[in-house]
Amino acid sequence: MNFFRKLIFLTLSLYMIYCSEKVTNNIVQIRPTGNLNLIDSSYNTDKDEIAPVLRPIIDKAISNPFYREFLMPKSNYKEIRPSFKFAKEVLFTNYYNTPAYQYLTSNFEHITFLDYNSGFISFSHVPSGSYLSKIGLPFENLKDIEGGTDIFQFELTDNNDEFKFKRLESIGVVNSQFWDSHPFAADTIINGKRCTILLWSSDKDYPYSDLITAEGKTIKRGNTEIYYSFRVDGKWTSAKKLQRDINDSLSNEGTPFLFCLCNNPTLFFSSNRNNANREDYDIYHVRIKIDLSMINKNIELMEIAQDGQVTKFEKNDQEKGKKGQNDILGTFNSSADERFPFIPNPVSDTNDRFLYISSNRNSNTMSYGQDTVLKSAGNYDIYRFPLDKSFKCEPKKPDTIIPPKLYVRVTVNEYKLNQRYDSTESKKKPKFVYDTISRNENIVDADYYMNGKSLKSQIVYPVNTSSTYSFSRQLKNINCFSSECETAELSTPEKIYVTDTIPIILNCYTRNNLPIVVDTSLSKGISMFVTGYWWPLTSKNYERFKEKGKNGELKTSQFIDSLDYKYYDEVTKKNDEWLDNFYKSIEETIIKFDDCSNTQKLVITTHGYTDHCRLRPTANDEFTKFSSDGDIVFNDVLVPAGTDMKNPKLKLTSGTEYKLPIPSENGNAMLSMLRAYFTKVTIEEGIKNRLKSKPQLLEKYNKIINYQMNYFGVFEEVGCPKIMKDIIAMDLPNTPAKPESCNDPRSRRVMVFVHTVPSNLLDSKFVCNKCGELNPYLKNRTITFNSDSSKGSKKHSKKEDKAESMKESVGKKVISDETAGRPKPGAKGSSEFYAPPGMGCPGPCFWIEYATAKDESDFNFIKSILNSLGINDVRRDPRYSDKFILISATNADKVLVKESAKSFEKLLRERLSGFVDIKSVNVKLMPED
Repeated sequence: MNFFRKLIFLTLSLYMIYCSEKVTNNIVQIRPTGNLNLIDSSYNTDKDEIAPVLRPIIDKAISNPFYREFLMPKSNYKEIRPSFKFAKEVLFTNYYNTPAYQYLTSNFEHITFLDYNSGFISFSHVPSGSYLSKIGLPFENLKDIEGGTDIFQFELTDNNDEFKFKRLESIGVVNSQFWDSHPFAADTIINGKRCTILLWSSDKDYPYSDLITAEGKTIKRGNTEIYYSFRVDGKWTSAKKLQRDINDSLSNEGTPFLFCLCNNPTLFFSSNRNNANREDYDIYHVRIKIDLSMINKNIELMEIAQDGQVTKFEKNDQEKGKKGQNDILGTFNSSADERFPFIPNPVSDTNDRFLYISSNRNSNTMSYGQDTVLKSAGNYDIYRFPLDKSFKCEPKKPDTIIPPKLYVRVTVNEYKLNQRYDSTESKKKPKFVYDTISRNENIVDADYYMNGKSLKSQIVYPVNTSSTYSFSRQLKNINCFSSECETAELSTPEKIYVTDTIPIILNCYTRNNLPIVVDTSLSKGISMFVTGYWWPLTSKNYERFKEKGKNGELKTSQFIDSLDYKYYDEVTKKNDEWLDNFYKSIEETIIKFDDCSNTQKLVITTHGYTDHCRLRPTANDEFTKFSSDGDIVFNDVLVPAGTDMKNPKLKLTSGTEYKLPIPSENGNAMLSMLRAYFTKVTIEEGIKNRLKSKPQLLEKYNKIINYQMNYFGVFEEVGCPKIMKDIIAMDLPNTPAKPESCNDPRSRRVMVFVHTVPSNLLDSKFVCNKCGELNPYLKNRTITFNSDSSKGSKKHSKKEDKAESMKESVGKKVISDETAGRPKPGAKGSSEFYAPPGMGCPGPCFWIEYATAKDESDFNFIKSILNSLGINDVRRDPRYSDKFILISATNADKVLVKESAKSFEKLLRERLSGFVDIKSVNVKLMPED
C-alpha cells in the first residue's frame, strides 16, 4: 500500500507541474525555508551544491585561532560556495591537461582551507603520477599507497603561478588503502610551534562490513568513522579514531567540522544512525576538549556534566509541509539528507551566526497548497539557519599576559640563469631572455643585511611591531657571471596576538655574462708546392724535404721533382713571413673569444689542389708511393704509408672501402688530399708552438678551434675567380724551369680559409665551400621551409591544379593513388581523410610538412639543422621516390599537430634568425584543407 500511495502522489505532483507550466501558468513555486535562494535567487542552481566552504582572506603566517575566529573580516554569504567551485580555482588547466582536469574536478569530494593559498582536498581514483606530470598537473608523492579516495595537501608555489598537490602520508598516518575523505583542518599553536589539526572520515576499519536496514535487509558496504591527526614541525601523528560515543560501528559518520577551536570547541558532523533510510543523514553536535600538550595531542569528549553528549538537531519531516506553515522545514534536519555543516568566521557573539549545510530536501516538487509548490533549486542545495546563542565562542583571557614576540627568518633562493638572445627582436635593440638552469633553494645559513646592519649567518632575528625593515644581500661577481639579489621590504603589524616568526625570502640571481660574438674571415692561398710533394713550402718543411731526399726517404716517390722551379727559396721566405703574421692574427682572434660561454667555433679550412700534369711516369708504377710520413687519417679516411698514389686502395676508419669521389686522375686526387692534410698539420704545429708559453690561451685554443679539410684534385679557375689571385708570393714569376702546357705552379696550392661559425650550426661537411665562401646554407642561401609561393600569384581553380599536378607527375614514379587525401565517404567537410599509402596510419591522420630539399645532400643538411633544434621527428615523405620532402610522423589529433606546427615556426625564427634566411616561413599542416 505504501508503494501505491507514493506512486499516486508522484503522479499528481507531475500532473500539477505540467498544468502549472503548460496550462494555467499561475502556480507559484517557493523554496524551502533556509534555502539561500530566498536571499539570492541565483545562488543555488539546478546542479548539486555540496559542501559549503569559505576561502579565508588570511595570510599563511596566521596560526592564532583567536585572530581567525574573532578578528578576521566578516564574511558575506556570497563568499561561501560549494567545494567544487574552489577545486576548479586551485587546479590550473591548459590544452594538454583538460581531460584530466575535468576528471579530477568531477571526482573530488571536499576541500578545506588553512589560509587563502593552502589547505587539504580529497580526490577519488587519481591517475598515475607520471601521467599527471606529463600533462602539467603538479601532483607529488603519488607513489605512496593509494586508496579509492585519498586526501591531498595543496599550496601555492613560491612564484605564485600554480598550486602543487601532495598526497598525505599513507598507512598508519592519514590515508589508507580504502576510502579517506571529508577533510577538515585548522591551524593553532603548541608551545610556540604551529600545529595543524586534521579530522576526516574513513572506512578503513570496516571496509566490507554488513549493514542491516530497517526492513532487515543486509547490505554489503563499509562503515565510515571520524579520525584525527596532528601535524607539528611537518610530521603527522598516527591516526586516531574519535570516541565510540561519536563513532557508531552500525552507522556512517562523516563531514566533521570544528567550531570555536580556541576556547570552547564543538564538533559538528553528519550521521545516518537510527534512521530507517540509510541515505537519511542528520547533523549532530558535541562538546569536546583538545589536548594540545606535546605529550598527548589528543581529542576527547567533555564530561557529560559539561554537555559532552552527542546531540542531534531538531528534525522535521519534509513531507508534512502545508500552506501557511513556512517554518515547518526551518530546521537543520529533515527526513532527507543533511551533511557538511559549516560555520564561517568570525564567530563573535556580537554577530549574527549561521550554520550552513547541504541538503537534498524537497528535490522533488511537493504541493504546498492549491496554487503553490515547494521545490529546491537542484537536487542538493545549500541552506543556512541561525545558530543558537548557547553555542558560545568567547575569547579566553590568559591568567598571565606574556607579551608576544615577533621575529623574522631570512632564507635565500639562489638561481643560476642562462642568458640567451631573443632573435625575434630587432638587432638594433637586442633583447635577452633568461632560462633557469639551476637553483639552490631555501639557504638559511647566508649573510644578509637588515637596515644596512650585517647579520652574518643568523637564522632568526627579533623585530619590533609598527616598524619598517629592509633586507638585502650582496654577492661578489666573478669573471663569467654577474649576480644581484632582490631587496625585501617589511612593515610589521601594529599589534600581534601570539609569538610569531615572519619568513623573509631573498631571491638572488646569477647570470652568465653575454657571450662575445667574434666576426672574422680570411682567404689565402699557399702555392708553388714542390712538384709531386705534399708539405707546404716553409723554411722548416723545405729543410725537412732536403734531408729526406738525402736519406732516401723519398725513394719510393720518384715523381717528386725539386728542380723545376727556381724560386722555391724566395717562396719559402714569403710563406714564413705570412704564416708568422697568420699565427699572430689567430692568437689575437682567440683572445677575443669569450672565456666562459663560447657560442662559436674558429674554423680553419684547408682545400688541396694540384696542377694539370699527371704524376710523372717512372720505370715502375710501384715507385709512385706515399712515403716518409707514416699512416695518416684524412677526416675519416685512413691513408697508410706506402699507398700507391695512382692506384690507392683506401678504407674508412670503420673498415669500409673508400673510393675517391672526384672525377680526376687518382694520383692528383691523392696529392691534393695530402697537401690539404699536411698544410693543416703545419698550421696546427705553428699555432701551438706560438702558444706553448701561454697555457691559458692554448687551453682556449683547444676548446674553440675546428679544422676542416677537403681536396679537389686539379685546380680549376672556373666558378671561383676570386681565389685565383688570392695567394702568397703572387709577385714572384710564375715560370717553371722546364715549361710544360700542364705545369702551372700556382695551381699547386692549398687554400686556407678562416671563419667564425655558430657552434650549433657547425657541420664538418657544410662549413666552407669550394670557393672559400662560408657555407651557402649558413649565409648566402635561403632555406625554404615551405614558403607560401601562391601569395601574389594567380589563384588556380581546383581543376587547373589537378591538371598541373598530373602534368608534373608524367614520367615520375609517384607512390600514391586516388584515395590519398580524399575525404571519407559520408564525412562532412574535409576534416577526416583516408591515410595516404605509406604514411603508417589506418584512419584519419595529419602531419607537418617541414620543407622540400633539392637533393639528398640538401635533405640531410636540413634534417641535421632540425635535429640540432631538438626536432627529431623528421623523416622523408614515403609517397614520393623522386622528391625529398621532410615531414613529421602522423597523428590522428589535428589540433595537436596544428599547434606543433605553430611552435615549430616560432622555434625557427628564434633560433635560426641571423644564420639562415627564413623570412618566409609557412609550415604546412597536411593534408591541406
